[in-house]
Amino acid sequence: MTSFSQFFKHRMVRFFAVLFAGLLLASNIGLYIFANIQYNREIERQQDAFLSIMSHFIQMEDIDTSITYVEHYEHTQGVHIIYYDPQGNILYQSQILPKSHTLLDIVGTQGQILGRVTLDNQTSELGKDLTWGVFWFNVFSLIVFIFGFVILYRYLNEQYRKLDQDLNLIGQEDHFMFSDIKKINDRVIDSIKYESDLKKLQSHYVQTLAHDVKTPLTIMKSYLEGIQNHRLSFDEQINQDLLDEIQSIETLIPKLIATDKEELANEQDIGSLIHEQVQKLVPVFATKQIQVVEKIDKLVMNITNKDIIRLIQHLLFNAYYYSKPNKRIHVILSEKENKLVVNDEGIGMDSATIERIQQGPYRNPSAQKFHQKGSGVGMQIVFDILRKIHATYAIDSKIGEGTTVTIYFKHNEVKS
Repeated sequence: MTSFSQFFKHRMVRFFAVLFAGLLLASNIGLYIFANIQYNREIERQQDAFLSIMSHFIQMEDIDTSITYVEHYEHTQGVHIIYYDPQGNILYQSQILPKSHTLLDIVGTQGQILGRVTLDNQTSELGKDLTWGVFWFNVFSLIVFIFGFVILYRYLNEQYRKLDQDLNLIGQEDHFMFSDIKKINDRVIDSIKYESDLKKLQSHYVQTLAHDVKTPLTIMKSYLEGIQNHRLSFDEQINQDLLDEIQSIETLIPKLIATDKEELANEQDIGSLIHEQVQKLVPVFATKQIQVVEKIDKLVMNITNKDIIRLIQHLLFNAYYYSKPNKRIHVILSEKENKLVVNDEGIGMDSATIERIQQGPYRNPSAQKFHQKGSGVGMQIVFDILRKIHATYAIDSKIGEGTTVTIYFKHNEVKS
């Protein structure tokens, strides 16, 4: 496994160093082949020209003139040479004898042999120029490589610094130098947010589970207390209702497990659902001789069954728990005003208590004294549902007179 630091500072530099060395070697080989071909061609041209001039001097001038030219040619061209007459006698030789033993014929206009020479071009000025050219080419290439290496190293260090800065910013919404890192960061933030939402949802489901289990248990308890106190007579209907509540408890947990994070809403008449829940709780209210007065219009809106059922159940149970016997609870659903009203004649509460409830789970001492059980979470679930469906609410209450909770549904959630 390779770190970004090792990749940028070592492997990339090593890679480009090897690459440049390979390119330099290849260019030198190419330069050598090209220079060698050009060098041999130039030597052939110079030799042909030299032999032609020698033929001219021998035929048109004399031998001494040709010897003088050979001496001059040696000094100007930097070659080693031996000059022979047609019989093989040496007419001139340089101080340093040529290593080559190849004899070149000096031919006259009639094809006759006028003399022979042996040339050694290894130390010629042309050879020196080519050698120095290759040398300075490599020096220049090395200088370019060193400067390029330094620039590349600094550039990679700078890019690594930016990359390291971006990596340290992952998980935060900030400015990124690399777009790919930003895409990764967006995915990380989405994952963190999704995990946070799941934790909140888990907490919400735990609270909801407790309250949803509490509802059928309360109904069953009310039935059993009514039978025990002889206010109700056990019959087939009560037996079926008890079995239905037990069934709802049995199916509650699997339903919650199978429920996705985003519950799907559908257009439906919430009036019929509210009426159904009110009628379902009538026997519970009867245990305290509480009368429920309904005035429910048909109101179609986009909402889940669970949300509207939980909403009305929590509001009705709060009204039930904090009302004295022989009181009334009014449930009003107005299509014209797009609102739901639940009014009771219970113990009521002051404005300070209402503010505390809106801040989080809370039960004031009077409520705890009147109804010992409860945690204050029920109204928080109501608030969560209202936020989810973009509804607003108002709570009006007077101590000793009762409480009115009014819910105003958003117009675009309500279907005409």
